[in-house]
Amino acid sequence: MTLWEAFQLRPDDVAALVGGGGKTSLMFALAKAAPPHYTVITTTTTKIFVPSSTESAITLVDSDEAALEGRWLAIRERCRQATLARGLREDKNKLVGVRPEFVDRLAQVRAADLMIVEADGAKGRSLKAPSEGEPVVPSSTSVLVAVVGIDAIGLPFNEAAVFRAERAREIVGEPPGNVITEDWAAKLLTHAKGICQGAPAHARMVFFINKVENPTRRALAEKLASHIRTRSSRPIEAVVAGRLHSPAKAVEEAAWLRW
Repeated sequence: MTLWEAFQLRPDDVAALVGGGGKTSLMFALAKAAPPHYTVITTTTTKIFVPSSTESAITLVDSDEAALEGRWLAIRERCRQATLARGLREDKNKLVGVRPEFVDRLAQVRAADLMIVEADGAKGRSLKAPSEGEPVVPSSTSVLVAVVGIDAIGLPFNEAAVFRAERAREIVGEPPGNVITEDWAAKLLTHAKGICQGAPAHARMVFFINKVENPTRRALAEKLASHIRTRSSRPIEAVVAGRLHSPAKAVEEAAWLRW
């Protein structure tokens, strides 16, 4: 199964990526995997590192969102994919995200066949708990993808393993034995105040388990997927598993799973 087949995104989808463990890599991998005739906007409502030329065909930056929209529309016939941002941070390493209302505007005018939005930050951790006001999910989101790294399972419960560990404790309690288990991670992923809080009621729900690169991690991913389905109060379209932390060649060779 290919990456595109695993996620089954549809024309005019707005996919918002939340959680931890590989959102940026997933965003650009999905953009590359889209059918050749698709136009694709990649963007963020938080901040991301400036993409390389291999990640994004072009990066458009403009503090005037109307001008940013116009610049994209002027090139979309000859440029299949672009990353849009509102500015550069002072250190020039990261892009400043657009407002969620701007994503909604682009969706309204059908500015692209597909929009993929990184709507959350996790400081590089594979698991996180959101603060109030997180994630920053546009109301036009049609599919919410909650991302988690399977390497978090079995780690001691602390800030090194879970971004905002204290907040996670407030939401779902501390894991038994102070070690992250599949069931505890599933609680955090599916809790009303957990990783998917703020998901539009109409959005399809997809969970992505990243860093599944050997039989042991696949077995853990299967257990986590089962707990997610058991604990979710909302219908789940799919749980996808694979790996995205390797170079592009390894991404293409990864075995994608969909449950």
